[in-house]
Amino acid sequence: MVSYRDYKKSFIYLISGITILILLASSVSAQSTSSSSPTPFAGFGLFLTIFMIYQINKSEKIAISEADEKRIGVAGWLLFFIGLLTISGFAVILRIISNIFQIIVYYHSLSLSLSFVFTEILDLATGVASVVAAYYLWKVKTKARWLVVGVLLFDILVIVVNWFISGTDQVYVALSFIGLIWDIIMITYFILSRRVKNTYAINAKIPKKSASSNKTVYGWIIFQAVMSIIFFAVFQFGSWTEIAHSAKDKQCTDYCIQYKETDSYYFGYDQKSGGLLCQCQKAGEVISGTTFPVANPTS
Repeated sequence: MVSYRDYKKSFIYLISGITILILLASSVSAQSTSSSSPTPFAGFGLFLTIFMIYQINKSEKIAISEADEKRIGVAGWLLFFIGLLTISGFAVILRIISNIFQIIVYYHSLSLSLSFVFTEILDLATGVASVVAAYYLWKVKTKARWLVVGVLLFDILVIVVNWFISGTDQVYVALSFIGLIWDIIMITYFILSRRVKNTYAINAKIPKKSASSNKTVYGWIIFQAVMSIIFFAVFQFGSWTEIAHSAKDKQCTDYCIQYKETDSYYFGYDQKSGGLLCQCQKAGEVISGTTFPVANPTS
């Protein structure tokens, strides 16, 4: 008969295997889209992930030994997943706030599509629910376990809905697939974990003193938070730059949108006419063109 410990070991191996596969897939994807030589950061990330898993497993064992060989209390993987829920929740909320500011600054007169508004509302609901669920887990509320499972299932639903709406957006599909994998891993953990069952049971006797190994887990949570801030800043800078550029060329893009075969355009000052020349192009050939007056002509 297979023991619970065997299931636990299998779960740990599952986390390790999936994480390594995701990192390897990300490495292959990055190398296939880059003209430069393979970067060492993918290998470094793989080593760092394995080291992180090893340290959190070690922290879990220390927490068990300090609790008289009982898996109870907010420590180990439970603490780490609470940190991930908090980080991901705030990241989604900040992204939507950034999107709102982009609309106010560049597209305040734009008529937003229903699908865009719908997906943003779903994402915002997921972000807020993730933070609330993490808070309930941290405060060791009895219903927190099933609340977080419900939030993660809802997030999977949101990801699937966004897949249908986003269509062939490969970047979103790739990133959301990683999120989907983590959702499945955490759902499995919160349903099967003995620590979770013991900690959120009715009248559970939680140790008053936190595990000494929690400092290690906090360190990895802070590391994840810092990395998330860096990636968020980089992606948002690129997004704002792209939107600022497209807003500047909005006259031309609005004109070229009527020609469905357009794959590129030229928009710049034309000395001959003294205006802004817009050319809609396909495979380098001009399909159509027009001239717009300069908004603030210089004397």
